[in-house]
Amino acid sequence: DMSAALTLPFTFPFYEFTHTNVVVSSNGLIKFGTTTNLTFWLNRSLPFRASTPHDVLAVWWDDLDPTVTRNAGGNVWYGTDNNGPGGTPRAIITWDKIPHANYGSTNLFSFQALLHSNGDMICQYQDVRPLDLVNGAGRSATIGTENEVGDAASLYSFNGSTLLTNELALFFDYGP
Repeated sequence: DMSAALTLPFTFPFYEFTHTNVVVSSNGLIKFGTTTNLTFWLNRSLPFRASTPHDVLAVWWDDLDPTVTRNAGGNVWYGTDNNGPGGTPRAIITWDKIPHANYGSTNLFSFQALLHSNGDMICQYQDVRPLDLVNGAGRSATIGTENEVGDAASLYSFNGSTLLTNELALFFDYGP
């Protein structure tokens, strides 16, 4: 499990607060604000006030391990551009060819989060392996958002309650 702290080139509104920093986890999780480590691999439903992490965008929160496929191209990428609405800045986080930690390199997932400076968040799912009946299509993942204290959330799916499909895009809006 790995994570990296990143500075956004803009102030990002998320629930009640604005942020200029995020921490990106190899486990498909983005935490707003600063922290030194984000290696929570065991996903949970949202909201869940009793336990951290809070203040998160769960793009595909599961026990993922890019080190299994790094030599085959598996990685987590971060970039920015000015292709948001009206030419505004956005941050792009991509999980490319990432396997589940318990199942090796047989099924590789590719998905992405776009964070727009106006607070819009788009989660895009390129390859979710829908025929994998154990982990595919988000069957063992959490997809959604949770605020800073864990008492408000927008849950799309928990452990396959709503299955993902290839080429699906989800939109979350918490901006002004």
